[in-house]
Amino acid sequence: MTQVMNVAMIGGGFMGKAHAMAYAAMPMFFWPAPAIPHRKVVVDVTDSAAETARQRFGFDESSSDWRAVIARPDIDVVDICTPNNVHAEIAIAAAQAGKHIICEKPLARTVEEARAMTQAVADAGVIHMVAFNYRRTPAVALARKYIDEGRIGRILNFRGTYLQDWSADENGPLSWRFQKKIAGSGTWGILAPMWSIWRIIW
Repeated sequence: MTQVMNVAMIGGGFMGKAHAMAYAAMPMFFWPAPAIPHRKVVVDVTDSAAETARQRFGFDESSSDWRAVIARPDIDVVDICTPNNVHAEIAIAAAQAGKHIICEKPLARTVEEARAMTQAVADAGVIHMVAFNYRRTPAVALARKYIDEGRIGRILNFRGTYLQDWSADENGPLSWRFQKKIAGSGTWGILAPMWSIWRIIW
Protein backbone atom coordinates (compact mmCIF):
# COMPACT_ATOMS: atom_id res chain seq x y z
CA MET A 1 0.00 0.00 0.00
CA THR A 2 1.29 3.47 -0.89
CA GLN A 3 2.27 5.52 2.15
CA VAL A 4 0.21 8.60 2.92
CA MET A 5 2.24 11.50 4.30
CA ASN A 6 0.51 14.24 6.27
CA VAL A 7 1.69 17.70 5.27
CA ALA A 8 1.67 20.78 7.49
CA MET A 9 2.08 23.83 5.28
CA ILE A 10 3.29 26.93 7.10
CA GLY A 11 2.13 29.96 5.13
CA GLY A 12 -1.10 30.25 3.20
CA GLY A 13 -0.25 33.03 0.79
CA PHE A 14 0.87 33.07 -2.84
CA MET A 15 3.41 30.25 -2.56
CA GLY A 16 1.08 28.28 -0.33
CA LYS A 17 -1.43 28.21 -3.15
CA ALA A 18 1.18 26.89 -5.58
CA HIS A 19 2.29 24.18 -3.16
CA ALA A 20 -1.26 23.12 -2.35
CA MET A 21 -2.01 22.73 -6.05
CA ALA A 22 1.14 20.64 -6.46
CA TYR A 23 0.17 18.31 -3.61
CA ALA A 24 -3.23 17.75 -5.17
CA ALA A 25 -1.82 17.11 -8.64
CA MET A 26 1.36 15.17 -7.82
CA PRO A 27 -0.11 11.64 -7.97
CA MET A 28 -1.57 12.41 -11.41
CA PHE A 29 1.88 13.25 -12.79
CA PHE A 30 4.00 10.73 -10.90
CA TRP A 31 2.19 7.40 -11.01
CA PRO A 32 2.48 5.15 -9.22
CA ALA A 33 3.24 7.79 -6.64
CA PRO A 34 6.07 6.98 -4.21
CA ALA A 35 3.83 8.45 -1.49
CA ILE A 36 0.58 10.37 -1.38
CA PRO A 37 0.78 13.86 0.15
CA HIS A 38 -2.23 14.56 2.35
CA ARG A 39 -3.03 18.22 2.99
CA LYS A 40 -3.48 17.92 6.75
CA VAL A 41 -2.94 21.36 8.33
CA VAL A 42 -2.32 24.84 6.95
CA VAL A 43 -0.88 27.51 9.24
CA ASP A 44 -1.08 31.26 8.82
CA VAL A 45 -0.50 34.32 10.99
CA THR A 46 -4.11 34.56 12.23
CA ASP A 47 -6.85 32.00 12.77
CA SER A 48 -8.99 33.78 10.18
CA ALA A 49 -6.28 33.77 7.50
CA ALA A 50 -5.51 30.12 8.22
CA GLU A 51 -9.16 29.11 7.97
CA THR A 52 -9.51 30.93 4.67
CA ALA A 53 -6.44 29.08 3.38
CA ARG A 54 -7.87 25.78 4.63
CA GLN A 55 -11.09 26.26 2.72
CA ARG A 56 -9.35 27.54 -0.40
CA PHE A 57 -6.52 25.01 -0.59
CA GLY A 58 -8.25 21.84 0.59
CA PHE A 59 -6.58 21.17 3.94
CA ASP A 60 -8.30 19.25 6.73
CA GLU A 61 -7.41 21.72 9.48
CA SER A 62 -6.12 25.23 10.07
CA SER A 63 -4.02 26.81 12.80
CA SER A 64 -2.15 29.98 13.69
CA ASP A 65 0.36 28.16 15.93
CA TRP A 66 3.11 26.60 13.83
CA ARG A 67 5.03 25.39 16.86
CA ALA A 68 2.10 23.32 18.10
CA VAL A 69 1.51 21.91 14.62
CA ILE A 70 5.15 20.89 14.16
CA ALA A 71 5.05 19.06 17.49
CA ARG A 72 2.10 16.90 16.44
CA PRO A 73 2.93 13.20 15.98
CA ASP A 74 0.59 12.90 12.99
CA ILE A 75 2.57 15.40 10.88
CA ASP A 76 5.17 13.87 8.56
CA VAL A 77 6.23 16.80 6.37
CA VAL A 78 6.61 20.50 7.16
CA ASP A 79 6.35 22.74 4.11
CA ILE A 80 7.71 26.26 4.74
CA CYS A 81 6.04 28.90 2.53
CA THR A 82 6.71 31.92 4.72
CA PRO A 83 8.74 35.11 4.32
CA ASN A 84 12.48 34.44 4.43
CA ASN A 85 13.11 35.81 7.91
CA VAL A 86 11.41 32.85 9.62
CA HIS A 87 12.66 30.01 7.39
CA ALA A 88 15.52 29.09 9.72
CA GLU A 89 13.52 29.10 12.95
CA ILE A 90 10.76 26.92 11.51
CA ALA A 91 13.09 24.53 9.69
CA ILE A 92 15.31 23.97 12.72
CA ALA A 93 12.30 23.33 14.96
CA ALA A 94 10.81 20.96 12.38
CA ALA A 95 14.06 19.02 12.08
CA GLN A 96 14.35 18.74 15.84
CA ALA A 97 10.80 17.36 15.87
CA GLY A 98 11.85 14.72 13.32
CA LYS A 99 9.81 16.08 10.43
CA HIS A 100 10.82 16.01 6.77
CA ILE A 101 11.14 19.51 5.36
CA ILE A 102 10.58 21.39 2.14
CA CYS A 103 11.55 25.05 2.29
CA GLU A 104 10.84 27.75 -0.23
CA LYS A 105 13.72 29.58 -1.82
CA PRO A 106 15.88 31.29 -0.85
CA LEU A 107 16.75 28.89 1.94
CA ALA A 108 17.93 31.57 4.36
CA ARG A 109 18.89 35.21 4.68
CA THR A 110 22.48 34.54 5.63
CA VAL A 111 25.12 31.86 5.37
CA GLU A 112 24.95 31.44 9.14
CA GLU A 113 21.22 30.69 9.04
CA ALA A 114 21.70 28.24 6.18
CA ARG A 115 24.49 26.43 8.04
CA ALA A 116 22.36 26.15 11.18
CA MET A 117 19.50 24.71 9.14
CA THR A 118 21.82 22.27 7.39
CA GLN A 119 23.28 21.13 10.70
CA ALA A 120 19.81 20.64 12.19
CA VAL A 121 18.61 18.37 9.37
CA ALA A 122 21.90 16.46 9.39
CA ASP A 123 21.61 15.88 13.12
CA ALA A 124 17.99 14.78 12.78
CA GLY A 125 18.53 12.61 9.71
CA VAL A 126 15.41 13.91 8.00
CA ILE A 127 14.78 14.33 4.27
CA HIS A 128 14.96 17.97 3.26
CA MET A 129 14.94 20.13 0.14
CA VAL A 130 14.73 23.66 -1.19
CA ALA A 131 12.03 24.39 -3.77
CA PHE A 132 14.23 25.23 -6.75
CA ASN A 133 11.35 24.43 -9.07
CA TYR A 134 12.86 25.86 -12.24
CA ARG A 135 15.69 23.33 -12.15
CA ARG A 136 13.26 20.79 -13.61
CA THR A 137 11.96 23.08 -16.36
CA PRO A 138 12.73 21.37 -19.70
CA ALA A 139 14.61 24.37 -21.13
CA VAL A 140 16.82 24.60 -18.03
CA ALA A 141 17.43 20.83 -18.02
CA LEU A 142 18.43 21.03 -21.68
CA ALA A 143 20.83 23.88 -20.92
CA ARG A 144 22.41 21.77 -18.18
CA LYS A 145 22.75 18.86 -20.62
CA TYR A 146 24.49 21.03 -23.23
CA ILE A 147 26.82 22.47 -20.59
CA ASP A 148 27.72 19.01 -19.21
CA GLU A 149 28.42 17.75 -22.72
CA GLY A 150 30.64 20.76 -23.50
CA ARG A 151 28.51 21.56 -26.55
CA ILE A 152 28.51 25.31 -25.89
CA GLY A 153 32.04 25.62 -24.57
CA ARG A 154 33.20 27.14 -21.32
CA ILE A 155 30.65 29.45 -19.67
CA LEU A 156 32.19 32.85 -19.01
CA ASN A 157 29.10 35.01 -18.66
CA PHE A 158 25.40 34.61 -17.95
CA ARG A 159 22.61 37.10 -18.53
CA GLY A 160 19.02 36.57 -17.44
CA THR A 161 15.83 38.61 -17.45
CA TYR A 162 13.15 38.62 -14.77
CA LEU A 163 9.85 39.31 -16.52
CA GLN A 164 7.24 39.87 -13.82
CA ASP A 165 5.41 43.13 -13.34
CA TRP A 166 3.37 42.47 -10.21
CA SER A 167 5.59 44.75 -8.11
CA ALA A 168 5.37 47.69 -10.52
CA ASP A 169 1.94 48.86 -9.30
CA GLU A 170 2.62 52.15 -7.55
CA ASN A 171 -0.63 51.76 -5.59
CA GLY A 172 0.23 48.28 -4.36
CA PRO A 173 1.60 47.62 -0.87
CA LEU A 174 5.34 47.25 -0.31
CA SER A 175 6.11 43.55 -0.45
CA TRP A 176 8.30 41.95 2.20
CA ARG A 177 10.40 40.70 -0.72
CA PHE A 178 11.82 44.22 -1.10
CA GLN A 179 12.60 44.72 2.59
CA LYS A 180 16.15 43.60 3.29
CA LYS A 181 15.57 42.81 6.96
CA ILE A 182 12.91 40.26 5.99
CA ALA A 183 14.11 39.05 2.60
CA GLY A 184 17.80 39.08 3.46
CA SER A 185 19.20 38.53 0.01
CA GLY A 186 17.30 41.30 -1.71
CA THR A 187 16.07 41.04 -5.26
CA TRP A 188 18.64 38.42 -6.30
CA GLY A 189 17.31 35.92 -3.80
CA ILE A 190 13.81 35.94 -5.27
CA LEU A 191 14.89 35.67 -8.89
CA ALA A 192 14.05 31.97 -9.02
CA PRO A 193 14.64 31.40 -12.74
CA MET A 194 18.07 33.01 -12.80
CA TRP A 195 19.11 31.62 -9.40
CA SER A 196 18.24 28.10 -10.47
CA ILE A 197 20.14 28.43 -13.73
CA TRP A 198 23.10 30.02 -11.96
CA ARG A 199 23.32 27.04 -9.60
CA ILE A 200 23.20 24.66 -12.57
CA ILE A 201 25.95 26.45 -14.46
CA TRP A 202 28.34 26.89 -11.57
